[in-house]
Amino acid sequence: MNRFAPTMRDSRATSAFISCWNLRDRQHQLDAAEAALATMPAAPGLVRFSILRGLEDDTLLVLAQWTDADARDGYLADTHIPRDTVDARVPGIERLWRVTATPHRVVSGPAIAQEPGCFVLIRQPLTAAEPEEQRTWIDAEIAAVTATASQGVIATTFYATDDGSPALALAEWTSEEAHRTAASARAIAPSDVTEPREGGSDPLDPPTGRRYAFIGAVGAER
Repeated sequence: MNRFAPTMRDSRATSAFISCWNLRDRQHQLDAAEAALATMPAAPGLVRFSILRGLEDDTLLVLAQWTDADARDGYLADTHIPRDTVDARVPGIERLWRVTATPHRVVSGPAIAQEPGCFVLIRQPLTAAEPEEQRTWIDAEIAAVTATASQGVIATTFYATDDGSPALALAEWTSEEAHRTAASARAIAPSDVTEPREGGSDPLDPPTGRRYAFIGAVGAER
């Protein structure tokens, strides 16, 4: 498979699998990222498999984008093979959470023509199995992004998760500095928070945000 530049938007992708890993330190983080990129098979329907590293911690954000849910779910049904290979190469990976999701809408920002230098993921815990609650949150976020779009925003992809909780927003920014400047005036900004463990989110929890940098991506050619 080919390695790609750091853009997360691809019209072929209609389904996604997103997870967060925690590593011991920066070297462990980079080793795990390279192992995952080298191990990911050219699975049918895979559009892009991307790895981002946390800027304030030693987490990795893993984003696998697929042509459709059937292709994604077919891979996930037998995902232990590449996962076991990664774990054998890099022991000690803690997988904090994972979700399957659908990209609901992409909103372009003022810097749409630029290449991203920083990514910000917002996770909003919601009541599970309440798709209307997800849409309400996403619509409110879209209105806020549209009304107060900072010059450093390239685009924001809003994801509705299949189980109804949480809703996600992945924003592409021109740089970490651009986001820090904009975040200083916002009520919600990435901070040193503890990620809720898989299956343990409280629906009343406030949203959490983290900044990430692109490490690499593999996938099929356009």
